[in-house]
Amino acid sequence: MLLTRAARGRSDGGSLVCGSACRCDTGGDRNPNSGIDAITLRDGGHLIVYNHTQRGRSPLNVAVSRDGSDWKPVLVLENQPGEYSCPAVIQAADGLVHVTYTWQRKRIRHVVIDPVKLAVDSPHVIE
Repeated sequence: MLLTRAARGRSDGGSLVCGSACRCDTGGDRNPNSGIDAITLRDGGHLIVYNHTQRGRSPLNVAVSRDGSDWKPVLVLENQPGEYSCPAVIQAADGLVHVTYTWQRKRIRHVVIDPVKLAVDSPHVIE
């Protein structure tokens, strides 16, 4: 997938030196110029939270990548009409991934994800 409006940079110097930016491949012309967040997981893989749409702020999705370039959607955090935006992502000491984001411009939602259970072959929708 190609996020044509998102770019990534890589630092090989402990965040002291940034490389040049390049596109994130997450599937077509997606991400409506909205906030995204991504992390490098402990196993070396990568996880991104973004709006997989050309307009609006729904759906809100999670994708994973082994190389930071080719992304596979694995989870739909929100897919109802409304605004789901401004994601923030961390991986805790126990290995779980914590995602917070604005829910309907009314509150902040917190979701905990076990990255080991993310199925690359069939994206899951959180109910």
